[in-house]
Amino acid sequence: MKVVIHEAEGPYMQGHKLYFSVDGRSLQLKALHFLEAVPQKQFQMTQDRMILLEGQEGSLKTIGIPEMTWSFTPGHSPGHVVYKHHSGILLGGDFADVLKINGKHALKVMCPVTCDLDTAKKSICKIAQDLDYSRIQPYHDSWKTGYTKAELLPLANSYAGCAS
Repeated sequence: MKVVIHEAEGPYMQGHKLYFSVDGRSLQLKALHFLEAVPQKQFQMTQDRMILLEGQEGSLKTIGIPEMTWSFTPGHSPGHVVYKHHSGILLGGDFADVLKINGKHALKVMCPVTCDLDTAKKSICKIAQDLDYSRIQPYHDSWKTGYTKAELLPLANSYAGCAS
């Protein structure tokens, strides 16, 4: 079975780089690493199993999905991408968690141990401001069934500090 990933994710999927590097990470993560509770080598996928997406955006036509395009939105992981269907629905993956705090919706980067927080916030701004879509469906969204661009933009502005 082939796996479609962004080229930035390739070295991690092949085991050449570790997702769970302890450099600059929390004491908790360093302890987990020391106790070998965090894998030393995440994956060892062979190159022939990967279909690499190259660049910042593109179409999935070449792999038989003409109705989908993708955009590179790193942060949650080095090669995170979002997928847009021709209907205008954007599949946001783990670009952010949509939380309900004090009765209001808010965004939070999905950043357990593998991400770059600053890059993730820039990707939230890119998704909220630059991409064209009618509705985005984040993976972690238990409060409603996605967000329009008009609904997402204030959440992104308040969380990630996006300039409107």
